[in-house]
Amino acid sequence: REKIDDIYGRLKESSVERNAAGGESAKIDITDTVGDNIGANSGNNEANVDDGRSNSNKAKNVIVVLHLGVNYRGKQFQIEQCAYNDATFRVPDERGYQPCDECILLEGGHGDETGTTTTTTSHKLGKCFETTLDVQNLCLEMQKCNETISSRDPGRFVCNYTYCLSLDRCYSTNMCSDRKEDVHHALFIHVPPFNVVSEEKQLQFILNVMQAIELQVSGQEE
Repeated sequence: REKIDDIYGRLKESSVERNAAGGESAKIDITDTVGDNIGANSGNNEANVDDGRSNSNKAKNVIVVLHLGVNYRGKQFQIEQCAYNDATFRVPDERGYQPCDECILLEGGHGDETGTTTTTTSHKLGKCFETTLDVQNLCLEMQKCNETISSRDPGRFVCNYTYCLSLDRCYSTNMCSDRKEDVHHALFIHVPPFNVVSEEKQLQFILNVMQAIELQVSGQEE
C-alpha cells in the first residue's frame, strides 16, 4: 500500500504541475479492485467526476477513466481494446470471490445507486464491449518511447471485470446524461512487473499515456 500511495502522490504532483503550466489538471483516485466491490467503487468514482466538473463555459467536458493492472507474466505494456461480460476467475480474488461463467452485467437489469453490477441495456454472457478511444493510435504514439501492444484479451479476472463495468457505465452515462456536452471514455492498460520495467519508467509511461489521450480527445472535440 505504501508503494501505491507513493505512485498516487507522484501522479497527483505531476497533474498539479501541468495545471500550473496552463494544462488541464487530472482528477486521480485509487479504489479497491476486488470483484464484489468494484460496482460500488465505480459508482463512487462517477459521483466524484460529477463533483469535480468545471463550471467554466467550455463546450464539452471529457472524462477519461484510466485503469491499470499488473500482468505478472507481461514483458511490455498492453493497451486493452475491449472487455467481456464474463466473470470466470481461475482463482479467488483478495476477498475470496470466485465466480465462474457469470455475467458481470445482468441481462435486462437496471443500474442503481447501491453499486449493483446491473445495466441499463440487455447483455448476454460473453458480450464484447469496445473502448471509444482509438487504441491503435495510442499504441503508435507510445511505441515511440516504449514497447507497447494492443490487446483484445484482458483475461476474465478482476481486470476484465473492472473494465467491462467501466465501459458499460461510460456508454450508459453518455447515452443518458443530462449534460449532453459531457463525454466519458474508459481505458485499461496492463503493465509488466517492476522487475521487468522499472517503477520510474512505468510512471513516465503513464504520464505519457495521459498526455496522448488528452491530445486524442482534444482532436475529437474539433
